[in-house]
Amino acid sequence: LVFRVTGSNNRYTLARGIWGDILNVSRDLTQQASLWAKDKEAFLDFARWCPAFACSLMVHLRDPSRHDLPSELKRSGGPAAKRKGDAMGLSPEDVNQILNRPAGYSAPHYVLHRLRSKIRGLGVANQERLLMEANVTRLINDMGACENILATPIPVGYTKHTTRFLFLWLALLPLALQNDLGVATVFAEQLIAFGLLGIEDVGIQLEEPFAVLPIQRITTKISLESQVLRQQYQGALSRQGPPDDTPLKFESASKTAIEEASAADVLNSALGLF
Repeated sequence: LVFRVTGSNNRYTLARGIWGDILNVSRDLTQQASLWAKDKEAFLDFARWCPAFACSLMVHLRDPSRHDLPSELKRSGGPAAKRKGDAMGLSPEDVNQILNRPAGYSAPHYVLHRLRSKIRGLGVANQERLLMEANVTRLINDMGACENILATPIPVGYTKHTTRFLFLWLALLPLALQNDLGVATVFAEQLIAFGLLGIEDVGIQLEEPFAVLPIQRITTKISLESQVLRQQYQGALSRQGPPDDTPLKFESASKTAIEEASAADVLNSALGLF
């Protein structure tokens, strides 16, 4: 039982680290584009596609009944109240391109392919382009690592054998405790079963880390920060001279959006228990 829970926890820890890297790389890509892009429209287009990767990957890794791809792609534009002008997300045509992608492409894979092609239109120098290409490669590696976890679950036979053995052990335990505890055996059995079955349930949940991780909260952060950069973009050509140290302004909508996403993840995780 301990070995199984340890294995499940390792899967959870690995998945959490991968999504932390996706958050960092997505931030890095949008910041690089905002500082290095020579053309405003090219940057805005790139910054709209960047958060679409995280949202489409979340849908790709989770039960299809939990998320709708078109809705999540629309949500990748950031809080709805701010989706105006430069802060707008993907256009309906862009969403249709992802939905009607070539056969054999998953949605996140297609988004990364488009991101890599759009780097060319930013007009960045070769050295800067290599850095952005390296970040896209990291996202491809993260996507592959997620798919590897999803495609290699803990063997069903091992899971069933552990559960059956645990129930058999609990069923026979009162025979060993009756002489020493008498009537208290009933309460002791309940207490021990509560503890061991609880550990077993935790192991079952952690076997599917993408179902319990707060991924929607991560995608909301990526979408929000990309939207803020689109709103406050000044252009690489307009920033000649001393660097601007003015911090980005995250309005109150950011906290609300992240809290809503966190609540949605908690609700989905709770529903998954039943």
